[in-house]
Amino acid sequence: MADLEKEFENLKDAKALLEKEKCDLLGREKKVEESKKNLEQQIKNFSKNQQDLKMFEESLNHRDKTIKEREIFIYKEENIFKDKNKMLAEREASLSLREADANFKQLKIEALTCEESNSNRLEEKEKALKQMEDDIREKE
Repeated sequence: MADLEKEFENLKDAKALLEKEKCDLLGREKKVEESKKNLEQQIKNFSKNQQDLKMFEESLNHRDKTIKEREIFIYKEENIFKDKNKMLAEREASLSLREADANFKQLKIEALTCEESNSNRLEEKEKALKQMEDDIREKE
């Protein structure tokens, strides 16, 4: 009987040990489930972060493209502005030449008018002188 009691005690101890192991296994299983949930959440977060990063990269690429388009537009506008400035300078130079030519022609006309006027005065004076000479000869 003592053997049976001892064996019964051993079985009780084994049962208690099994219960303890069962509790340990359940605790481990719970920790594994929590770890699994954490990993799943991290995977979701990682996936979302990848999507966010991809969207950010696309946004940067679009922004870079827009900046390049603006730079090209500005470059073209600068060239147009330079061309217009060049054309304006050429027009101003042409107008200056025309003004100088017109001024020269005006001065030439004025000089010819003065010359003609002086010539007419000289002829009148010569006539007057000739008349005076004729008058003096008649008196003599």
